[in-house]
This record gives sequence, structure tokens and C-alpha cells, in this order.
Amino acid sequence: MKQAAAAAIVGSLLALSSQPPDVTRALPFALASSPAATSIVLASTSVAHEVPVSTAALTEVVEEYCVRCHNQRRLRGDLSLEGFDVEEAATRAMVAERMIRKLRAGMMPPPGAARPEADTLVALAETLEQIIDGAAGATPRPGNRPFQRVNRA
Repeated sequence: MKQAAAAAIVGSLLALSSQPPDVTRALPFALASSPAATSIVLASTSVAHEVPVSTAALTEVVEEYCVRCHNQRRLRGDLSLEGFDVEEAATRAMVAERMIRKLRAGMMPPPGAARPEADTLVALAETLEQIIDGAAGATPRPGNRPFQRVNRA
């Protein structure tokens, strides 16, 4: 019995190595139940990558689920998302990075608060990452050298 469970875990890990990184976040929950649940989780999360979501729809998700706490009046977490536009996330990259970290960790929206579908949260995080990475790739900032070495060695 234990060998079968260990084989299922190893098989799940091997299957996950070829999946996108966000699928591995579902692994502990899937392994807690059964190998059949693992395949269900993998199937349900891989569908999320095939459905394109517009940035306007994701902006509405931010306005509906995030702005109720993260506004100018309440400033939960010292963050206001009023007027945040997903399409223009590169202009507020630090805020978008915070959003990505919290969404990926499953911390936002907080437990007990209204939440959109899990696919929508994954799509929001992925879209923010793509927009920020695209902007960073278009204007790389390699930094500068603090001083020039002048010896002949």
C-alpha cells in the first residue's frame, strides 16, 4: 500500500516537471487526496493556459475584488489600486510585482472575502508578469560600473 502511494507521488512529480510552474502549487493538495485527484488537478489547471482573457476584463476583476480594500480611503497594506489598469501595469511595476507575489501565494483576496475563479487569478498573475517582463525586456537597465580598474594586471 505504501509502495503504491510512493509510486503515485513519484509519477505525479514526473508529470509535473513538464507542466507550467503554477501547476506545482496544487501538488500538496492533490497528493493529500489520491492519484486520481492529481490528474483532475492537472487537467483543470492546464485548461487555464488555453483560455485567453482580455486585459480589460482583468482590470474589472481588480476593480471588483481588490479595490474594495485597497483604495485611497482604507489603504490596506499601504496600497491603493484605484485606477490600476492591467494594460498599463508596467508604469506601476512595483505595485504589480506585489500583486503577483500575493496572487501566486494565494494570499489575496484574503480568506473569507469574495474571490474570483482560480483560473481568473492565475490569468491575472500571468498577464501581469507578461506585461512587466515585456516592458523590462524592451528597456533593459544593466546598471553601471561604480569605478574603472586602472592597473595593468
